[in-house]
Amino acid sequence: MNEFEALFHQHGETLLNAEERFEAVARLYSGSWSQKHFIAGATAMRLVLVEVSGSTFGPRSDFVTVRDIPYREVDSLTTSAFLNQKRIFISLRSGGTLNLGLNSLLRTVPSQARFIGALRSRYEDFKLNSVYASESGDEPEGVRALDLKAAREEARQHQRLGMGILAGAVAVVLAAIIWVGITLAMGYQIGWMAIAVGILVGSAIRLVGRGVDRSFGVAGALLALFGCMFGNVLWAAYIFAQVAQVPLTDTLAILVREPSLAFELMLGTFDLSDVTFYTLAAFSGFALAIRDVRPLR
Repeated sequence: MNEFEALFHQHGETLLNAEERFEAVARLYSGSWSQKHFIAGATAMRLVLVEVSGSTFGPRSDFVTVRDIPYREVDSLTTSAFLNQKRIFISLRSGGTLNLGLNSLLRTVPSQARFIGALRSRYEDFKLNSVYASESGDEPEGVRALDLKAAREEARQHQRLGMGILAGAVAVVLAAIIWVGITLAMGYQIGWMAIAVGILVGSAIRLVGRGVDRSFGVAGALLALFGCMFGNVLWAAYIFAQVAQVPLTDTLAILVREPSLAFELMLGTFDLSDVTFYTLAAFSGFALAIRDVRPLR
């Protein structure tokens, strides 16, 4: 541990709770090199800045002041990079901003190169897993921690798998009809319409079912595949009706009575490229059918 790290830990650790530890430490600066110099550390709950004295040639290991920035007080944290120069932009809920720089080639402290990644990771984890986590008695009344697991359990009380599947089935029929309608208008079958089927089915299940469990995704994938096959069967039935010169309604009635014939017709119009589109449709149906859950704010 060099003199900068020793100085940082001496003053920075006084701001931490008992369970906190620094994930990464780095040398930062604000403005030009002749302005303020910091040794900064990132924990799971805050950014700590120990200001040290400095000159045009860099920082000196003389303590000036220390401050911490709890993540609960941060409105946004973004970073940018150009070659070895990195920037950290922090917008505070109070309206203030911080614009900090980092030179990844200057190894004043060993974890300089990985500091920004560690800071972003800890900040994103905090946003995901807690809501203004209480650290002292100064927190506003009613503010409490709420992790993702609790939010998911709350959401499960309102999910409706049966209604979601019903909505997905209705979407299958509508999507298949739209598919055939567009195919008739274009005069040929459009493979990427299968993806649209998956998007429509998955969205319908998520909107009505409000599910967070994997079972909703499985239902979305299966219904999306069925919708693709249904669309292909309708298209094949139309072709068969044109060739046989019989009404489409009679053709559909025959296919209902003879499912094996419907299967044969679908295979007759099936192409290897359909495998790709069917797979994308199933993936879309699975991914879109499951609702995102975030900690309540």
